[in-house]
Amino acid sequence: MDLESNDFVSNKIKSLEELAGIIGSRPRDKKVIMCHGTFDVVHPGHVRHLIYAKSKADILIASLTCDNHVTKANLRPYVPEDLRAFNLSAFEMVDYVIIDRNATPIAALKQLQPDFFAKGYEYVAGDIPPKTREEMETLESFGGEMIFTPGDVVYSSSRFIETAPPNISTEKLMMLMHQEQIGFDDLKATMKRFKGIKVHIVGDTIIDTVTRCTMIGGMTKTFISSTQRDNSKLSANNYKESIGSCKRYLILPSVLLVALVRCYCTSARVWMQMPACKASRSWNCR
Repeated sequence: MDLESNDFVSNKIKSLEELAGIIGSRPRDKKVIMCHGTFDVVHPGHVRHLIYAKSKADILIASLTCDNHVTKANLRPYVPEDLRAFNLSAFEMVDYVIIDRNATPIAALKQLQPDFFAKGYEYVAGDIPPKTREEMETLESFGGEMIFTPGDVVYSSSRFIETAPPNISTEKLMMLMHQEQIGFDDLKATMKRFKGIKVHIVGDTIIDTVTRCTMIGGMTKTFISSTQRDNSKLSANNYKESIGSCKRYLILPSVLLVALVRCYCTSARVWMQMPACKASRSWNCR
């Protein structure tokens, strides 16, 4: 995507504070509706959900859960938050996109106070979940209303990912380079400076297996307990925490090169008179 088109789409992505200032406080001349979700892999169900929501108001806000609070499946989200936000902002019916740093949309609802909050039909098909009830109570506190979009088309991002994981390594690389204002010419020039320099990269991916057990007995003379295995599952929490926001990039070999270049630029710019690299939240190469 060319720079002009990229900037046009990215201008829709706002922080919660920025967006609150843009739409203003209630009552407003224009109706505001908000949708919230993971939007890991955008599918036709998401598109219909967003179109229906837009038809009910003048301004559509798409709120997505940040990477650290996505708990739908192991090793999720598949698509990093910045790229998910970029994907949503490309839709014409979406006016603004925010990345919610909280585990639930409650804080965003209280601050933005939209006229409507749109949820999928599956949230009202049976008993209303406790989290949805909390959202309803929050909306009622300032006069907002929850609406449910039709469930005529049902898809699952997780099922798409598990059946045929899309290869988005190039998209992740391009997004990172755009954020860091790095071009391919910069990469080529930096790689030339590696000539004659030995580089050693240390690190690995840490993914734990959590095994839950039930104690069934023990020995009186030792501290050893007898347990029964209940279940096991992969846990990426420690993996996420250990490398922070870089997790969505460093798992890709192609982007590891960019990380290496970034760290090299930061550490070597003083003694090699290289141009200073701009600081970014995505890297910590001090």
